[in-house]
Amino acid sequence: MTFKDTRVPVDTVLTFLAKGYSVDVLLYNWPELSRPAIEEAVSLASQSLQARYAPYLSAAAALSQHAYPVTA
Repeated sequence: MTFKDTRVPVDTVLTFLAKGYSVDVLLYNWPELSRPAIEEAVSLASQSLQARYAPYLSAAAALSQHAYPVTA
């Protein structure tokens, strides 16, 4: 999958972001990208992960609420 009207792979940009590169550095190196396009890619990746792991996270949260009650 690439960014629209470019040959820049979305997963490459997401990998660079995960490694700590800033959006400004990515835009400097790939001027054909736009900040909104990168932000949209991050948002869609986040939504995809949440949809995939939501059942596991909600089950873990439910278990943790009952396993270790917090008292004041």
